[in-house]
Amino acid sequence: SSGINAEYGHMDATFETQDDVNHFWKEIYKISNNCFEDQSYLQDDMLKAIFSGYIATVDCPGYMFYDRFLKWNPEGKVILTVRDSPDQYEESVQNTFYWGNKEKSWFKRKFWKIVEDYTSPEHLYWIKKYEENLHGVDPNHPDTDLTLRYLNWMEKVIDTVPSEKLLVFNVKEGWIPLCKFLGVDVPDHPFPKKNSVKEYVAAKTDRNSRILIRRTTEISAVILVVVGAVFLGNRWLTKG
Repeated sequence: SSGINAEYGHMDATFETQDDVNHFWKEIYKISNNCFEDQSYLQDDMLKAIFSGYIATVDCPGYMFYDRFLKWNPEGKVILTVRDSPDQYEESVQNTFYWGNKEKSWFKRKFWKIVEDYTSPEHLYWIKKYEENLHGVDPNHPDTDLTLRYLNWMEKVIDTVPSEKLLVFNVKEGWIPLCKFLGVDVPDHPFPKKNSVKEYVAAKTDRNSRILIRRTTEISAVILVVVGAVFLGNRWLTKG
């Protein structure tokens, strides 16, 4: 272990591990979308509830609030992970999060968007809407330049985080620069390589399949109850 634990990541948000606070995401988006400056403190309270108990966060949605985390914890640090090139970043996210960006068929985008919305928890929809507002573009639209979005975000983070609190890090650099920056010992095992495109797609497919089966079963049960009630009601009226 690197000595860092209790980390909140994308999978925590995606796989519904915080049912007691996930409803906050809708309100967080609504406040930001309507620019209610006098209600920004409510956003802070909700975000603190969501990230309570964690000492680190990676990926979405946590990355969107790095500036607030630094405000709340001036001793905090930011790690900006980068790829070998913007094109490499684009290829990766097109095959995972932003699949719609490379799909030119309007019909296919709409169809798979419906499927994804149906199999995704509601709060994930609001997280995505917040992310769109933050960057000013829909990353799943084919007209969006993902390489420009990547470069703009890198520039923003570098410009807003004090240099002594920022590590620009490519994972192929391994443990040494990361552990030096965090002030922890270098582990005696190889730097992990996980959550590849193949692993991510497999995990997402498995989750979506389970949710699809569960929700279809729930809907079927409701339909059976309604049909049964109508049938019994008709029999009772006929006998009457």
